[in-house]
Amino acid sequence: MVYVNHIFFYIMNMELKIINIKLKASKFVHLGCGNLTEEEEAKSCIKELQEMSHEQVLNMKKITKVIEKHGKVFSKNGNNILAEEELYNQFVGDVFELFAEFFFKTCSTVGQYGVVNYEPAVNNDDWGVDGYGIAADQRESVGGPTPVVIQIKFRSNPMDEISYTMLAKTGWDGCKNYELDIKRKNNVILFCNTEKGANYLAHNAMGDNLYVVDMRQLDKDVTGIRTTAFWDNFVASM
Repeated sequence: MVYVNHIFFYIMNMELKIINIKLKASKFVHLGCGNLTEEEEAKSCIKELQEMSHEQVLNMKKITKVIEKHGKVFSKNGNNILAEEELYNQFVGDVFELFAEFFFKTCSTVGQYGVVNYEPAVNNDDWGVDGYGIAADQRESVGGPTPVVIQIKFRSNPMDEISYTMLAKTGWDGCKNYELDIKRKNNVILFCNTEKGANYLAHNAMGDNLYVVDMRQLDKDVTGIRTTAFWDNFVASM
């Protein structure tokens, strides 16, 4: 794809600390896990990925394993009113949303899934939309800017498929609360770490409204996440 080298050039030339992205207070809350908070463990997770990026080429499978490892540490640290499984799922999901936020604010400036003015949804309670923005390639299109909504899904099993039921909620939430225009293309984005992405029913029902950014696409097309500059900036932004 023509935009791959553009993204690589952009990432390689980023200066440290020019990006100011803060952890989302609505996601990273103190849950009483001894002296360890979710925010602290998330920072430790991203820091480990940064250190790994200086020694080896990262891909989504390696990134997934590190997130899972820190999720297990967080969920087993101290006594908590929430079950371990619930804490684990919360952590890996929140960290992956943070990764997606940084990705969309740094890498995703061109191409089909290019998003500008990305913002995480606030207090969505998994209703549907995890993030939203404007389509980068349609900022000046006829009819005005194209709003896009993003559903972010982390799965431990790379063969899992995201269901139409989940993505339909994202589309409905987008239409109701984010001025989503169903006549525009690629305006519901699924950002996930699986190889399968969305299931057949989702693709069939949503058609060209749905655009999937999955493990294979991230590994193949988005050179930026494999550079040390990406992870150095990620850590600096925290």
